[in-house]
Amino acid sequence: AVPQPASIRAGEPRGRGALEVRLMDAEGFPVAGARVRGSPDPGTSADDLLRGGDRAGARELATDARGLARFEDLETGPWRLEAQSDSR
Repeated sequence: AVPQPASIRAGEPRGRGALEVRLMDAEGFPVAGARVRGSPDPGTSADDLLRGGDRAGARELATDARGLARFEDLETGPWRLEAQSDSR
């Protein structure tokens, strides 16, 4: 028999992941309380544009005392990150 390609059934996850970010200042110290925004990086395909581009699935977190923020349960693929801090 010829092997058939695997198919994804409706309701099955297509791949999820996590992304951990650590923010440091110019002197190498962690930046606590910074806002980190993560959003799926829009592609150039019509499907990506119809899904809402980089606004669909966007999330915002704050860094902890170690300068860490961890995004969980993300769709696989490229992500755009932006960080902003009022300190330093």
